[in-house]
Amino acid sequence: MDTQTAVAQIPRRTWMILTVVSICSVLNPLSQSILNLAFPSLQKAFADSSAATLSWVLSLYAIVSAATLIVGGVIGDRVGHKKVLLVGTAGYVLASLVCGLAPNIPVLLTARAGQALSSALITPAGAALVLREFPPSRRGTAIAAWAAAGSVATAVGPTLGALLVDVGGWRWAFWISVPFGLIGLVLVPRLVHETPREDVPFPDLVSVPLIVASISFIILGVSQSGRWGWADTRTISSIVGGLAVGAYVLFRSAHHARPMLDLSLFRIRSFRIANFSSIVFGTTFFALFFAYPRFTIGVWGYSVRAAGLLFLPIPVAGMLFNGAAGRFADIHGHRRVMVAGGFLQFAGGVVFVLGVGDGRNLLVWVAGMTLVGLGSSLIWPAVFGNTLIGVPPHRYGAVTSINQTAQRMATAGGAALQVSLIGEVTQRGAVGNYSRIFVLTLIGGLLAMAIGMFMSGVGEQ
Repeated sequence: MDTQTAVAQIPRRTWMILTVVSICSVLNPLSQSILNLAFPSLQKAFADSSAATLSWVLSLYAIVSAATLIVGGVIGDRVGHKKVLLVGTAGYVLASLVCGLAPNIPVLLTARAGQALSSALITPAGAALVLREFPPSRRGTAIAAWAAAGSVATAVGPTLGALLVDVGGWRWAFWISVPFGLIGLVLVPRLVHETPREDVPFPDLVSVPLIVASISFIILGVSQSGRWGWADTRTISSIVGGLAVGAYVLFRSAHHARPMLDLSLFRIRSFRIANFSSIVFGTTFFALFFAYPRFTIGVWGYSVRAAGLLFLPIPVAGMLFNGAAGRFADIHGHRRVMVAGGFLQFAGGVVFVLGVGDGRNLLVWVAGMTLVGLGSSLIWPAVFGNTLIGVPPHRYGAVTSINQTAQRMATAGGAALQVSLIGEVTQRGAVGNYSRIFVLTLIGGLLAMAIGMFMSGVGEQ
């Protein structure tokens, strides 16, 4: 049976499950994209708190969610992905309600940690449930469509966030997640069947706090490097301490009968490439993610809302083309998709380097952003697809959680990289150090092309 026939025979119920699970999975990107825009309103509401304290509303979520994803994936494989998805979604809804009602910063931060813990359950469980419903020949399509839901949330987040904050204030940046979560809680029990559990004892519990501590310290040091400085004792001790604990986790996992971190997964070549891609390319990509809006606001003088609109070509391209990229990868292999995506981003970088200056030029900007957006809409499905090649279905939760952890670390690294390249403060009206970001766009495209050459081609595993 060829691939096109397999596509035709995917039942309607499978697409319905993809839609329902995606509704739960968009809670994280939707609330995050809205909160970034609502942050100035939050600062006004808690004017007595310093900017450094309020920044933890964003930073704490990133640290806790990344640090607990691996554990969340293992729990899903052992307990059942449907059950874990429901628990995570319910937790996220409850935490979002508390965030919006928070009378002070300590309550808000506690609820944000609850959101992060819930997200660490939702992400790997949701991916595993979707992947099990699709035949192996269409899993590229499945994971790309699941990722496209995040692109939709990221695309509508800034516009929706601006409207909500203008009408109801910062609290609605949290409450907007509640109706989506409630829809998921109603529909998932009716449509989704529980997946077979991995029938083995729960792995090494001692590694749980060690993994959490290792990733937390690394992301803390990287994310705060812009404020503390790379040479600061706090930055160095956080990163070095996290790496030391991580090294012990690797040693313990290699010698434990039931390790929390299954190192045997890294024997799969495609899985290694996928995680390498997520960290190396992801760091450059997320640096652009943070830097582009800074440029349009800080140099061209656009409002925050306008900057959100000028960023739309990237998530909109993902929304429109992720699914097509997944289908193409299923037929032709991930190598061509990744290389083509890298070339498109490289072309976008050329447009930025040659065409963007101190004065506003929307034609050049939209052209460059569209090329970068098209490139990323090909690159990320190829990365996600390589995560799964050769992995047994009962390990989908674990591999997804590891790859998502790599991406969260890349997000923190990208935020730190763009601060290092641009600086904390830039001169209004002058491109200045932003030229480094446009060169980084070129470099990211070249990296994607180079990595793509090592990915699987047609018929390869």
